[in-house]
Amino acid sequence: MLDDSRMKRAIELAHQATALDREGKYQEALDMYTLSLDNWMLIYKYEVNPALKARLSTKISEYMNRAEQIKKYLERQQLPSTAPQPGNGGTAEMQRPSDSEDDNKAAEDDDQQQGKGNAELDKMKKALE
Repeated sequence: MLDDSRMKRAIELAHQATALDREGKYQEALDMYTLSLDNWMLIYKYEVNPALKARLSTKISEYMNRAEQIKKYLERQQLPSTAPQPGNGGTAEMQRPSDSEDDNKAAEDDDQQQGKGNAELDKMKKALE
């Protein structure tokens, strides 16, 4: 495995990303998740311990899924809105992700239909496969 400083850096960036996420600073959180994922992917690439590699893969997937959710949310916010949605007083709030597989499948289907994607996140996904 790479030295502990790389692992500490990845953990620190992940903590910063989740803190920004909780504060509602989604663009900054997305940027921080991306930096964190770069570090995690490098650690994963050179890890030889299969048990640790499996845990890294799980954690990378969690961070990647959250980054994708934030990215989709930010893309929706950039689209011009014709009228406020009923029931929310015209404000848009980001919801924490659900653990439902149906929600994840719907999100994946949306990505495929839109043909859009963050190239870096897509590259990271492929590296995990």
